[in-house]
Amino acid sequence: MSVRATLEAGRARIEFGWTQGTRARNVHEVPVIPESPDAVCWCASGAIDGLDAAIHHHKIGALIALERTLGKYSLLTGYNDDPRRTKKDVLNLFDKAITAARLG
Repeated sequence: MSVRATLEAGRARIEFGWTQGTRARNVHEVPVIPESPDAVCWCASGAIDGLDAAIHHHKIGALIALERTLGKYSLLTGYNDDPRRTKKDVLNLFDKAITAARLG
C-alpha cells in the first residue's frame, strides 16, 4: 500500500463516519480506539491510525501529507476538532492530499 492508497483508505473511513473530540466512536457514540472492530466513525488522524499496523510507514507519510495540505494549521487534530469544521471540509482535505500524492 502506498501513501496515496493509505489516504484513500482513510478518506473512505471518513466518508463512512466522521467524529470530533476523540479518535473514533462506536455505534453508541462511545469513544474507542481507532483500530477497534467496533469503530464506526473516526477523526481525520484516527481514520489513518486505525488502518493495518503493517503499513506503519505509509500511515506516517499519510499523516504528514494531510498536515502539509493544511498549510496554516500545524495540527491535524486541531483542524478536525474545530467546532466550525464539517465532514465535507475533512473530506476535501483528504481529496487535496490525495491529489498532491498522485502528482508527487
